[in-house]
Amino acid sequence: MWKLNKFVPLYIIVFSIFLILIGKTLFSDGMFMDGLLYASVAKNLSNGIGSFWHLHLTNTFLPQFYEHPPLAFGLQSLFFYVFGESIYIERIYSLLTFVIVGILIVSIWNIINNEKQTGWLPLLFWITIPLVSWCCSNNMLENTMSVFICLSMLFYLKYINNNKIIYLILIGLMLFLGFLTKGFTALFPISLPFWYWLINRKGTFLKMLFELFNITTFTVLPIALLLIIYPSAREFLMQYFKIQVLNSLNDVVTVESRFFILKKMFLELIPILIMSTILIIVNWKRKNNLMLSFNNFYFFLFIGLSGVLPIMISMKQNGFYILTTFPFFAIAFCSLVFPFVKPVTDKINTFFSKNIYLKILPFIVLFAAIVYAFSYKGSISRDEIKINDAYKILKIVPKGSSVSICKSMWNDWGLHGYYCRFGNVSLDASNSPHQFKIILNNCEAIDNNQFIIVPINTKRYKLYKRK
Repeated sequence: MWKLNKFVPLYIIVFSIFLILIGKTLFSDGMFMDGLLYASVAKNLSNGIGSFWHLHLTNTFLPQFYEHPPLAFGLQSLFFYVFGESIYIERIYSLLTFVIVGILIVSIWNIINNEKQTGWLPLLFWITIPLVSWCCSNNMLENTMSVFICLSMLFYLKYINNNKIIYLILIGLMLFLGFLTKGFTALFPISLPFWYWLINRKGTFLKMLFELFNITTFTVLPIALLLIIYPSAREFLMQYFKIQVLNSLNDVVTVESRFFILKKMFLELIPILIMSTILIIVNWKRKNNLMLSFNNFYFFLFIGLSGVLPIMISMKQNGFYILTTFPFFAIAFCSLVFPFVKPVTDKINTFFSKNIYLKILPFIVLFAAIVYAFSYKGSISRDEIKINDAYKILKIVPKGSSVSICKSMWNDWGLHGYYCRFGNVSLDASNSPHQFKIILNNCEAIDNNQFIIVPINTKRYKLYKRK
């Protein structure tokens, strides 16, 4: 008879739920502006437009792209280089990062609980956080950074178990890679030894300082070597620090209160809080005298908070900044309710192992989820008119050219992103003469002596060609 590990079906079902959550937006056209621009930069890099330390968006908009460190763009550009320029490349890359993070969450869970059967539970908690599925569909830099952050946690747990200094070195290197992905927001796991010592009181205070020193050293040392040895890296990182970091602390304001990020964290964790509360109440009414795992709960909770609270320093905040903390919050609350769930999990595993038909059921669910996700292939989830008009215009406008636009259209960053992503076309709101001009809702008077309208069936954007 066909054999299947009894805990595998629940993993398959959780992955199927995740596919359903992301399916409508992952494989449809249209993307949040930031992710669209990131994909455009990575695609340019794969085509030799710009370089790793000299990123490029368009000839007119961010021709020198210092907005973020280059590692995620470099990694994603490899996918474009190997698989081509389809809009699904950045989506597959994002999905892959979440699959890797999911594997790391299970690995972390297995270490702290020494068993594999309930690893699906932190995965379930994690995917119910709304921002997790949203970030997966929108190609955020935090997707890549989450891989390095979770690896740093995995290596620290391995260090606790065998006390080999190589793991402290690996943690530092992971945080260095996280820094090269999204900057200083990747460095919060440096605090791992402090929180572990404070909560578990294992080892001496001096040992904790030794761990902190090593992790910090092997995080900072590679950065220092880059600055010293590679002038291009030094120039890039200095420009990034000036443009992105200092401006976000001094000049850029995107929220009304520094407490925005705490409110956003709470709202995103509502599904986890509800599930945990229900489990605790049900078992309390049943008078189950099970010990809760408070140590793991506090450890992962404080690590998560250490990635959230520093963001309050700046008035430039957004919810997706804290994506990398969600695996730790999921593990924290799973650790809290784990004693209640373990007996139920054993029963569910037995249920699935009874006969062949129940073993097939998870695969039927997975197949249905895949069909659902791919049913949206070719559809448009956002900016439908803008995208359809862009495709029609780009059939006329030569690839790699520059096009004039109205000054009022300049601040539509998504417009820049779509024309760069689909046709490597730069949009120019200056008075420089170009062969083509795009007009939105008659935003500018057209000199009929200079331009004629191109007869294409667009809905909102009109294309004019110079006589």
